[in-house]
Amino acid sequence: MKNLIKFFSAFLFFILFNSCTSNINGPRINESLGYFPLKVGNQWEFYHSYNDSITINHKIVEVISLEGEKYFIKDEGGYQDIIWRRYEGTDHKWIDFNKNNNETYQLGEYIVTVQTNVEVTSKAGTFKNCIGFYFNIPQAVDDEISYTFAKGVGIVKIDGAWVNYLLKDFEVK
Repeated sequence: MKNLIKFFSAFLFFILFNSCTSNINGPRINESLGYFPLKVGNQWEFYHSYNDSITINHKIVEVISLEGEKYFIKDEGGYQDIIWRRYEGTDHKWIDFNKNNNETYQLGEYIVTVQTNVEVTSKAGTFKNCIGFYFNIPQAVDDEISYTFAKGVGIVKIDGAWVNYLLKDFEVK
């Protein structure tokens, strides 16, 4: 019960690793194609693009199992930086690394557009061949948000109507 409460109160990450990961999760394994390395202890520090003294930190602090699937718990509040999201007992795919450039997919009210070969420069370096996901509800104003991922690093940019962060530093095992 304690893990179930943690599950719903914390931000969740579904295990999606590179090819070194064991085949615990069947067909979902390797879906991140190495763009979202999740492991307990991995951490990312972001700074606000307009004021670099404003920072947020994301750190994977725990792995739990729910209904035979592994989830990573992040210790920071804010937007859920996840590939799979559990809602009302069902997993929903939020980030689809298997889509091609300019391909779109529907996610509830959102239309998600994928962009490949994106380049991001931040205090952590220049990241090439990134994949970006642009979430938009066409009939809403100021709802847009995008996440850009670099291979072997994870999220390098979070950009939207209410949030604009770039990667400052990271530790990925």
